[in-house]
Amino acid sequence: MGGGVILISLMPGFVPLSALIPIHGLVQLASNSSRVLFGLKHLRFDLIRQYLIGAIIGCIVGAPCVLYFPFEILPLILGVFILIIAWFPLPKLHSSKYLIPILGFVQVFLALFVGVAGLVASAFLFHQKLDKDELVITLASFATLTHLFKIFVYGILGLFKLTHFYFAIIVAIAAILGSWIGTLLRVKVSEHLFRPVFKSLVTILGLRLIIKHFL
Repeated sequence: MGGGVILISLMPGFVPLSALIPIHGLVQLASNSSRVLFGLKHLRFDLIRQYLIGAIIGCIVGAPCVLYFPFEILPLILGVFILIIAWFPLPKLHSSKYLIPILGFVQVFLALFVGVAGLVASAFLFHQKLDKDELVITLASFATLTHLFKIFVYGILGLFKLTHFYFAIIVAIAAILGSWIGTLLRVKVSEHLFRPVFKSLVTILGLRLIIKHFL
């Protein structure tokens, strides 16, 4: 989630705003799908089926809204959204049989407009009694499906061009390289130091988007 937030906050200005969401989705799709493949034995297919029900509905409801979305204010919306997820922790939602389908709807619908909604899934899955590996892979599988729906919607609506695909491939390669470097550096940085530094960085990037919108 952290990498996705940083990436999408840096992309405005480099790509057309209407293509920002699907390009970000393609890059994140590569990252999350590879994580799922590496941890396939921990995948909870029962939760995937439940998630798909809500995700399909979220896609159907959200797709028509994309056509009327004012992309010129997207940096402002992204900036505010990033500050909210950085400073206001989401409540831990209690489990019910409708929880995962609701998550599918909410996450896909939000992702169509703000690109990132991973922390929403974390709040929903808190009470699902998953072990560490199941939680990581389940979150990655939900993100994979979310980005697939996002790319599909923007492609069908003609907002994702072939030239955007080439750019996304370049960014994806850079992101994979960044992930590798980050993995090497992460073991050298303490958890105590990492969290405040990351929160500060995300806050600066969110404020940058908001200020840039008004300039």
